[in-house]
Amino acid sequence: MNLIAIGVGGLIGGLFRYLVEVLVPTPMSLPLGTITVNLIGAMLLGLIYFVADERQWPSWLRLGLGTGMIGAFTTFSTFSLELSELVARHVGLAIAYGFVSIVGGVLFVMFGEWIGGLLLGGRVVAEQEVAS
Repeated sequence: MNLIAIGVGGLIGGLFRYLVEVLVPTPMSLPLGTITVNLIGAMLLGLIYFVADERQWPSWLRLGLGTGMIGAFTTFSTFSLELSELVARHVGLAIAYGFVSIVGGVLFVMFGEWIGGLLLGGRVVAEQEVAS
């Protein structure tokens, strides 16, 4: 069941990634499509895993959405290639792109977890207040 869920999720994620890459422009050779899918994917992965943990989703659902769909939607290899190409053309844009992708990715995962907490009744905020 896990393999089928990953395969179906991968098909869906790959199709959505293609659509975003086609629809998002690339001004000054800046790969905005890749950064868009990676940041949205980071947020969705944070949300999915938070809700999956809280609701105790079965492994096939977590794997289908996380590994399959988000794994196919996002891409580290394309990010690395485009960053390498940007370094050759414009170092300043390359640094900005790398920074926004990496730091933004972490922040978007946290944002997804926060959204999950809100959707499930504010559990993230309550847990953080107790820990303080």
